[in-house]
Amino acid sequence: MLDQLPAEAKTVDGIRLHMKQLCEALDALSEGVSKAAPDTVRALLAVRKEIVPVIDERLTKCGELIRRGMRDEAVSRAAEPPALFEAATLLDISSHPRWKTWLAKLAELNIPSPPMPRMDLVTALTAAQD
Repeated sequence: MLDQLPAEAKTVDGIRLHMKQLCEALDALSEGVSKAAPDTVRALLAVRKEIVPVIDERLTKCGELIRRGMRDEAVSRAAEPPALFEAATLLDISSHPRWKTWLAKLAELNIPSPPMPRMDLVTALTAAQD
């Protein structure tokens, strides 16, 4: 599964860097400070669009393990790189203070809004870990 991820998404640090770049590009886009911002945002969102389904697939598999009573196995798999809890949390930008501004600008430019990871499964995994 890890081999399906783009190189920058194989570690939490890589995802963190990617999301930092995306947030900066979304700020530039919404503020209109760069003519290249729409293309930069599209490119970063395309990479992110590859990452989220892989993270969601891992979350789903861990959720299934929990449902089958295999809590330790689920927690162990969630800890494999990139660490699932951190990766999903970094990818979930819907709680960012500028989220609504970014969404409005994306809609204005006909850029699809980015999918969010399954945070409901992160919550379930966190509960299982605790």
